[in-house]
Amino acid sequence: MTTRLEHCFTEKGRQGLCDLFQGSIECRNQILKNYPIRNSKGNLVWDVLFRMLMEEMESDYGFVSCEAFIANRGCWNFALIYSDGILFSIMREKRFTQLQKELTKNSKSTHYAVSLARILNIGVKNQQGCLFSVTDDVVDQRSADITSKLLQRLDIDSDLIEGFVMILIDADDTHLYSARMVLVNGALEICDEYSLKDYIQIKEPIIVESVQEYPDAKPDDPSKGLKLTGKAEARKAKRQGALKQISASEVNENIK
Repeated sequence: MTTRLEHCFTEKGRQGLCDLFQGSIECRNQILKNYPIRNSKGNLVWDVLFRMLMEEMESDYGFVSCEAFIANRGCWNFALIYSDGILFSIMREKRFTQLQKELTKNSKSTHYAVSLARILNIGVKNQQGCLFSVTDDVVDQRSADITSKLLQRLDIDSDLIEGFVMILIDADDTHLYSARMVLVNGALEICDEYSLKDYIQIKEPIIVESVQEYPDAKPDDPSKGLKLTGKAEARKAKRQGALKQISASEVNENIK
């Protein structure tokens, strides 16, 4: 089977995919709305996204004949989607570019996306014309082992999986700006792509930063209630006394 990206998911499913990405951003922001610190912000969006994939992708986002399952590579847990013979993973555009650069330095990388591409997209041509060998037997076997472990939780015969497609997204703290499906080879070269940008609905974020109106609201105390130490108070008084002396001298000069 030749992987045809334009046939991946239904129209409703593609729209649902982009709505799901935007929804995960908004849900993450809602969760963090009243938090004084937001150290979890970067990774929390993935937890929300994968929860939505597992629990709501068919009922709320229009996916049919799909199965999402949790896999892990080291300490990183993530969701993969299976649909009509194709396995899908989701990644940020920036991370994908970084991974490509890392692979040019170390062609024996065992990143899960690289391993899946090497094993599941074995028939996809190398864009560089095979000028050099990307892998060897040892690396191929390692990639096969990684792929096998990733697919253990998928309730389907692995022989039925005929391709691997990456869904790349570009988003900031409030909006999803682009999404595309890409078919890659074992060197993470993009051999085909399908843009999902037409399915993205740009809208105002639900969560906005609170703003205090002055003079109706009391402005924040710049000191935040902090007190100076005794030495700092003495230095402050000394500086203020010196400034008063300078001001008095200038006044006397003007009088003369």
